[in-house]
Amino acid sequence: MGKFKSGLAAAMLLASVSGSAWATEVGQFYGAIDGGQTKFKEFCTDVLPGQTCSDTGTVLRGAVGYQAHPNVAVEASYANYGQAEFNDNAGLSGEAKASGFQFSAVGSWPLADAFSVTGKLGLALTKGEIAARVVGVGSFSFDDSNTTLAWGVGARFNINQAVAIRAQYEQLGNISFDKTDPTQKGKLDLLTAGLIFSF
Repeated sequence: MGKFKSGLAAAMLLASVSGSAWATEVGQFYGAIDGGQTKFKEFCTDVLPGQTCSDTGTVLRGAVGYQAHPNVAVEASYANYGQAEFNDNAGLSGEAKASGFQFSAVGSWPLADAFSVTGKLGLALTKGEIAARVVGVGSFSFDDSNTTLAWGVGARFNINQAVAIRAQYEQLGNISFDKTDPTQKGKLDLLTAGLIFSF
């Protein structure tokens, strides 16, 4: 019984200090890698019978950040947002793709010892590209650069003082894919999960 009581006391002590032990420290730098899904929201709105279209792509992002305040970090990232694809099965095919940088402030609000909800607000500098191929004619490509307001919400769980996992939903605003045609634009939404490494 004595060993049981000693073990229980040790477990209670660990639980009582876990919040401070797993807290993100001010002045700490971190790196993060995220992966998930991009939604090209207006890409498949005019699809006709016999045509196929996929408006989801795979996003991969790397980020670095700095914890400037117990509840606020600043973060810079670069991502390949993947591509959406179209095919009419009659010789016409194409895709829209996007990539770019994001500079954001990330706020966190602890709900438990190691769990926080997060909010994100910043600027996205995104390059949108669109390409089309016509059998017997050739291929064409266009692009445009965009600066938009980006925001997101998510959650973070600290595994220990050095490693955390996070999940985020984000909107990057209305992205143009062709500077010569103002109709070639659409909203980009992201749903990602990833790892954070503090150092």
